[in-house]
Amino acid sequence: MRYGFQQWDIYFTGSSDGGATFQGPVNVSNTSGISLSPATAVDASSTAYIAWMYSPPSPYNFNVYFSRSAALSSLSLDPSSVTGGSSSTATVTLSGPAPTGGAVMSLSSSNPAVASVPDSVTIAEGSTSVTFSVAISSVAAPTTVTISAAYNGATQTASLTVDPPTLTSLSLSPSSVTGGSSSNRLALNWQSIWPLYGEELLLVKIDGMAVYRLAHHRSRSAEYYWAQPHAVISRDGRYVVWDSNFDISSIGDANYADVYLTRVQ
Repeated sequence: MRYGFQQWDIYFTGSSDGGATFQGPVNVSNTSGISLSPATAVDASSTAYIAWMYSPPSPYNFNVYFSRSAALSSLSLDPSSVTGGSSSTATVTLSGPAPTGGAVMSLSSSNPAVASVPDSVTIAEGSTSVTFSVAISSVAAPTTVTISAAYNGATQTASLTVDPPTLTSLSLSPSSVTGGSSSNRLALNWQSIWPLYGEELLLVKIDGMAVYRLAHHRSRSAEYYWAQPHAVISRDGRYVVWDSNFDISSIGDANYADVYLTRVQ
């Protein structure tokens, strides 16, 4: 408690390391009057409760006031299981309103190469929570990452599961053929996989569902239909013919594409 001429205030300071260090004192009462007779208590979550008496300078009329500190309450992730290359939203929550100037949360990730977070995030004064984005990279195998938030010596954690992209469907066109001919077009629907295998030709072995990477066509296929590879496989499965307009500029109104032949070993 600090006091001067008709100006008595209640200050609070705390330690999270057994008294080795203390945080800067906080003016709890912060009034132009007389605050005295503080009573304090701390619960198991390290939340401090303070009650005191206050009266304006004149005339004296004392009332009981109450305040409590804000402790780190929880950290949650939505979603908590994602596919690599996407993102998740994290929410940090306090047990009460953030103090004057806001509450700064320190953030960390157990594997920043897979899931990265900002160094810190601030809960605005008077607010009880804040959200931030977790940036997620692609992975080759399921990976679990622990996201942590720390404030005033308390830490909350949340687990994030990152899965690799998966092959979700396979279709044939045509799906019904006459004996001696072939079904030469395979349409693949990859879930979030194109950032990994964009502009590549993939050969799918129907027997066993093996997938082989044949070539990088580098065609600017978004420009027009005929710039798409239009890969066709031979009946015996030994050759694949495809086209690409890589390194070819438009000439007048005509667009060109080169034809390539890939031999499957």
